[in-house]
Amino acid sequence: MGEIKDFVNLYIQDSGMIEEKLSEIAMNLTANIQNQLKPGHGVITHHMHDSIQSDFKKTGNLTAIVEAYSEEEYTPWVNDGHAQQPGRFIPGEWNGNRFIYKPGAKTGMVLKKSYVKGLHFMEAGLNKTVAMYR
Repeated sequence: MGEIKDFVNLYIQDSGMIEEKLSEIAMNLTANIQNQLKPGHGVITHHMHDSIQSDFKKTGNLTAIVEAYSEEEYTPWVNDGHAQQPGRFIPGEWNGNRFIYKPGAKTGMVLKKSYVKGLHFMEAGLNKTVAMYR
């Protein structure tokens, strides 16, 4: 499985950049990433959506880094995609269109796909933010 970049860095090369602008960019980056997640495609419980954060730090007179990150453990799998073992039984139950994992349950589902594509929401949110400031 490919390793996700835990932090997405936006480098700003502008000596006239002020902290208010950096704060605005960080807020826009968070919102743009969160907006990439839609119900059924990365949003069920809102845990990952709500965990996405952005912040900035100045690293010199001409450079600042705006970072976006999520502390949810499964964020890399949703963003980058992941392999899974077809035929593997996952215990749990269905509640409408939502599968609820329940260890030890006698009911569940059998995996069919060998790979689940990533949503690449972090990159899409970053690209949207960069386009806002061009």
